[in-house]
Amino acid sequence: MSSRVLVACASGIVTANVVALRLNREFRERGLDIHAVACDRGRLAAEVGHADALVSVVRDLPRSDIKTFNGDPFLTGVGFKDAFEKLIEYMASLR
Repeated sequence: MSSRVLVACASGIVTANVVALRLNREFRERGLDIHAVACDRGRLAAEVGHADALVSVVRDLPRSDIKTFNGDPFLTGVGFKDAFEKLIEYMASLR
């Protein structure tokens, strides 16, 4: 069963999808069994229980016990490599 990363933004339409697509491409290129899924703020409470980590590009999300990563590096590319390494290290620690 693959691991799941939830990518949250305010509307779940563009920003979260852009980040999820980029993450999925990187996961696939590295042969990782991880899948990123876009989500909007309204669906977050229902979706977070089905995810192993959260990448957030919105600042004021409700508190959650799930490990949360800042989505800005995944969106802008600034600091992407370090942020991606931290994400995959965390995901590997769950196995």
